[in-house]
Amino acid sequence: TMLFEAESKEIYLLSRHLARLSTSAAHFGRPCSEVSVRQALLAALERPRSSVGPDQNVILRTVLDPKGAISVEVKPFAPLPQPCRVAVSDCRVEVGEHPWIGHKTTCRGVYSNATARARAGHPGLELWDVLLVNQLEQLMEGCIANVAVWRPASGNDEHQAQASHHRAGGECHTPQGA
Repeated sequence: TMLFEAESKEIYLLSRHLARLSTSAAHFGRPCSEVSVRQALLAALERPRSSVGPDQNVILRTVLDPKGAISVEVKPFAPLPQPCRVAVSDCRVEVGEHPWIGHKTTCRGVYSNATARARAGHPGLELWDVLLVNQLEQLMEGCIANVAVWRPASGNDEHQAQASHHRAGGECHTPQGA
């Protein structure tokens, strides 16, 4: 899934999403054309949307099928709940046993099970996401969201960087080898 920001008229972190999609497609031996993905995203954004106004942010759920065909579903963007609660899964994922781990796919078994266990273990809390950890105790990814750590760009005052918008003047780092 990708976020289309109506104000900027851009898909947030599009180049990173496309790189991840291309890497995953190559990993599974599926054809993937970046040009075709971009065209499908633009076509989806140009279609009339009854549930979302043109000035609202939307989520673009993008699926690449085994033959390389792309489908894009446009859904309303729901802002994160406040407070946004996440839990760390109590089960450790054996990476070699799950070839889909580290790739956002429609194979959701590991993610669904981790979410169900976490919610059962935290009754009364509304969890937004569950973070997966591998057998080496390394943070891998969320069941819904990607994990990213924002670090201030060199030379920035730490306080200023924390107070500024999370995309301004920083670098994004994601877990490797998950």
